[in-house]
Amino acid sequence: MIVSICICTHNRLDDVRECLHALNSQMDPAVVEILVVDSASEPATQAALAELVAGIAGARLLRLDEPGLSLARNAAVSSATGQWVAFLDDDTVPFPDYVVALLSVIRRVPEQVAFFGGRLKPRWPEGVTPVGTRWSRMLSLMDDDTERDTELGLIYGANIVYRKDVLDRLDKPFDPGLGRIGKVLLGGEEMKLHFQFCDMGYAPKFFGSVGVEHKVMTERLTQDWVRRRAFWEGITLVALFKKLGKPYPRGAKVYWQALKILALAPKAFFRDPDKDAYIRVWSSIGVLRARLIGIS
Repeated sequence: MIVSICICTHNRLDDVRECLHALNSQMDPAVVEILVVDSASEPATQAALAELVAGIAGARLLRLDEPGLSLARNAAVSSATGQWVAFLDDDTVPFPDYVVALLSVIRRVPEQVAFFGGRLKPRWPEGVTPVGTRWSRMLSLMDDDTERDTELGLIYGANIVYRKDVLDRLDKPFDPGLGRIGKVLLGGEEMKLHFQFCDMGYAPKFFGSVGVEHKVMTERLTQDWVRRRAFWEGITLVALFKKLGKPYPRGAKVYWQALKILALAPKAFFRDPDKDAYIRVWSSIGVLRARLIGIS
């Protein structure tokens, strides 16, 4: 088996159905398997997922009774039989050539590359004007069809691929103390893993040919959502470096974040059409909250 495509989901039956429909026509069970991890969905969704997955050749369903994205991803890694493990968010829709492009990259990727990200083209709600760059990053969008070396922070777990043998060197590659659970927007589980990979001597790449559409929900285009998302981004930064046991970077230092808030506040709240400064301010508030009060 060359690659295991893993989709972790919680109560999103319609999204999973569309994602699997896009993959089904591309499947070659001799080289590709699909793992759907049901992260404690409600009973009706659980039953419907079982029926849905049973109808797709080369697909398997894993059921977890405890929710949590990191737990679901670790279960997928443990069960995967492919040489590579590809993760797709349940609200992505793979391009018609996703599997062909994925296999093509896997067959030629350099040995020192243990993980790579792919294109995340936004599917905006009807009538919505696209948001600015920083907000797009909050939405895990990377609409780029190039092939290049990349920074750790510019590949996203919604469309990402790992060498299975490198994942297997770690007991729990995705830290259960990080990652989304329900509506708690704590992240960092991917970034921690990526730091560990880099410490092992591996490098990331970006391959825009491996593409999916990423649905943008209307609620994520509200100021309230992006405020909460940015706030938790700041908390995540502190939690990540605490978990890594590394010195806090400048971006997680109290005095620096306080100065940034003072400098950006006038623009953030009065003349910021793209909400760039607004997002940066709330991320800084999240850092201060985590450093001065705590993460939980």
